[in-house]
Amino acid sequence: MLEEDLRKQRVTADRETLSVLAFCNFLRAAGHALELSCSVLPEYQSAAYREIVQKLADAGDLPFEAVAWFDHAFSPVSIKVAEPVVG
Repeated sequence: MLEEDLRKQRVTADRETLSVLAFCNFLRAAGHALELSCSVLPEYQSAAYREIVQKLADAGDLPFEAVAWFDHAFSPVSIKVAEPVVG
């Protein structure tokens, strides 16, 4: 639904919207036991999202590896490595 709202320009592609979308994409991928490439999340949302992933993994709704996938996908180190070098 959010993706459609973006396509139809009913919402703006601001940092908050992109953060929610990135997290939803991560959950979809993790639900299929797929690791997702890194993305940028605001620091305050990252902790909340990680807690949600941990709870879903503890409940058996996500593979236990999902927490490590989240840490890798959204860690500042992974994001810096993934950023293109301009020069």
